[in-house]
Amino acid sequence: MSKPSWQKASIMYLGIGIINTCVGYGVIFALIFYGIMPEVANVIGYGVGFVLSYFLNKTFTFASPSSHKRDLPRFAFAMGVAYLGQFLVMSFAYRFLALNPYFAQIIGGAVYVCIGFVISKCWVFKQ
Repeated sequence: MSKPSWQKASIMYLGIGIINTCVGYGVIFALIFYGIMPEVANVIGYGVGFVLSYFLNKTFTFASPSSHKRDLPRFAFAMGVAYLGQFLVMSFAYRFLALNPYFAQIIGGAVYVCIGFVISKCWVFKQ
């Protein structure tokens, strides 16, 4: 499988992101609905999403032939950076701007997508 261009990779990343978002936010929103603190729900939902995202992006978005031993630690680091950016924005929007916790999750998610794609394309799955 050849390496996808930036345009193709970004479209694939967004498509997989939609699937991942449905799963991750489904977990997050369900936990919030059942009374779990938004930050705790966020950690659990992003943990589930991390596993799904790694396998789908490694296989389809970036078509990485490298080993899991090489790609997984890089992906974990990149998504950790993306998650930190997301978590800070989400918490700030929820705690300090008093935005609805569901809306704050979505704003943080946009930050996560942007950071995650750039780091994944430029470093994690780069050959």
